[in-house]
Amino acid sequence: MCCLIAGVLPAHAAALQNLGFDSAITNTITVDQGVSYGPVSDLLPGWQLFQGSNQVSSIGYDLNPIGLGVASIYDASSQGFPAPVSGKYSLGLYPGYNLLFDYQPFSLVQTGDIGANIQSVRFINYGSPFELRVNGTPISLTYEYQPGNTDPDTRLAVVTGDLSAFAGQTVQLKFTTLDMAGSVVNGLDDLQFNAQVAPEPHATVVLLLGMGLLAFESRRRRIGEKLKH
Repeated sequence: MCCLIAGVLPAHAAALQNLGFDSAITNTITVDQGVSYGPVSDLLPGWQLFQGSNQVSSIGYDLNPIGLGVASIYDASSQGFPAPVSGKYSLGLYPGYNLLFDYQPFSLVQTGDIGANIQSVRFINYGSPFELRVNGTPISLTYEYQPGNTDPDTRLAVVTGDLSAFAGQTVQLKFTTLDMAGSVVNGLDDLQFNAQVAPEPHATVVLLLGMGLLAFESRRRRIGEKLKH
């Protein structure tokens, strides 16, 4: 069992790496009964992955999930889950629940340097959204959903957030999955840092995220009521 937040960040860290998930080393992939998987250290170099407080050691490759609590990278020719891919690979996380029906989020973590001129972060999301914390501080994110795809698991959002307070620092990035009704995957791709200032969150985007969180709480209450009877 591992702690997600280090008590002290290193004085000098390397630049953040593998931000588009395109540096995967795939020659260590193992195929077992038609399922391909490999170590996180190879398929997600530079990153650590946790489910709850437990560190994940292996993930799938082009996984067509038949259950929750799994993770996978996808290439553009994937015949399983039709994940949107920018570049070589994207990352799909499928959070699950424990025996008490408590949500078990995935967290993706990396520590590294942010340039002195950086003002904002940008990434692509599909499916359910993410929370982003930098050195433990929540970052307000703007989700701009793209037209043309209404599938809750594959629709794309361009997401931006303000990082100006952390320019020139060594930081820990921590992406944590959020639950949203109608979607089983939290997808992430094409993470970039920009010198441009992040736009202000739109009211409609904030409303959509709020509705998703309310739906999750409503589902948890219904499950709790069923367990009492």
